[in-house]
Amino acid sequence: MQLNFKIKDDHIQLLNATVTPVNKSVNYLTAAFDIDDAWDGTRVTAVFCGRSNDPVSVLLDGITNICVIPWEALQSDVLKVSAYGIKENDGQTVRITSNTVELRLDKAGPVQGAEPLTPSFTSWEQVISRINDIEAGVVPAGSIGMEKLDDALQDKINTKADKQNEGGGFAGGRDADAYDGGGAVGNSARVIVGGGAVGQSASADSGGAVGQSARSNTGGAVGQSAYANTGGAVGQSAYANTGGAVGQNAITTDGFAGGKDAKCEDSNGAPTDAIQLGTGTNVTPKTLHIYNYTLMNADGTIPYERYGAAVDIKIAEAKSQHTADIESLSKSIDTKIAEAKSIIPKRYMVSELPTTDIDENGTYLVPADEPNTDNVYTEYAYINNAWEIIGNPEKVDLSDYYTKTEVNGKLSTINSELSGLEETSNGHSNAITQLENNSEIKPTITTSAETDLTVTLAHNTETRCG
Repeated sequence: MQLNFKIKDDHIQLLNATVTPVNKSVNYLTAAFDIDDAWDGTRVTAVFCGRSNDPVSVLLDGITNICVIPWEALQSDVLKVSAYGIKENDGQTVRITSNTVELRLDKAGPVQGAEPLTPSFTSWEQVISRINDIEAGVVPAGSIGMEKLDDALQDKINTKADKQNEGGGFAGGRDADAYDGGGAVGNSARVIVGGGAVGQSASADSGGAVGQSARSNTGGAVGQSAYANTGGAVGQSAYANTGGAVGQNAITTDGFAGGKDAKCEDSNGAPTDAIQLGTGTNVTPKTLHIYNYTLMNADGTIPYERYGAAVDIKIAEAKSQHTADIESLSKSIDTKIAEAKSIIPKRYMVSELPTTDIDENGTYLVPADEPNTDNVYTEYAYINNAWEIIGNPEKVDLSDYYTKTEVNGKLSTINSELSGLEETSNGHSNAITQLENNSEIKPTITTSAETDLTVTLAHNTETRCG
């Protein structure tokens, strides 16, 4: 069964629209395309798709333009058909695309015993099959169809990205270069010494670079505009010299930066040797940052801010526990004191012995029946439901003792006498000083070695002879 399509300019139309195919057929339903002159010189590819499967492309032969509709596109209740053509015109690639036409498929009946289906050929596999047909003479030599097929195959070969150069390298992509066994894949990808570069404008010496404009020397760079010298950089615009940078915009020289916008830079914005984990900037070499917190100083010590809070918490906990222990001990002591007080015998002064509410741990002092100067009370204890005399306290004779008032009076008198003595002493001292300094009172002393001397006595004069 065949479906007929007309392609005019950039529109496709189903000619036998009254036909309703049945789904789930394999290698049975075909499609024929009537293509106008606007598509001359193009390599026309028909595209078939069901309701949910991926599109399957079929390269038309340029002669009959008839192909088998891939079974993958016939698994649902809808078939979608479109086409595109590619050609070179004055050094530029021209691509013509068509709209998509849909047609309904009837539901097939039960199918049993069917062999497992293999995937339909890709466009490149179809090209290889055409080459095999030419070599086998399936296409007549010198025919118009042969010439068109030759041109189409040559175009495919010219654009095929699997070129091996003289040095044994592999270059896949326009303007890709690879030397000394390296591999370069992508537009303008470049490899120098056995490295690998994958992506547009990717470049590698003997390392590996993957991603648009990725660049590496002997290290590895993965991601758009990623750069690594001898280290590793993974992520868009990641940068590393001999260290490692992982994450979008991650930057370091010889250290490590991990996370989006994780940067090890000095105050001038130049990459430096440090460690940054998570979004943030570490400006101090040899230190470790996590986000905006320093976890290790350059000398390997831990900043106080990291452990100080924990220590303060522990101290607070210890103080709290200490306070709780003191409070508990204080309560325990108070309890013990209360218990001790409860068992300390109390002494009661009563006019007569009680008959109720008797404290058996206490003693009772009752005025003696025959008081004297030594005993004025009799002491009782309630033992075995009976009163027992403990003793007769002696009366203390205080007649020969000073009272407080008398002692204070004596002390006042003594203080007055001491003040008088101090004044007298000061007067005597002053008088002595005056006498010592009075030239009229202090004698004048003269000394002579003579043994025979006549002295004329004078007032307040002392003469000493040998």
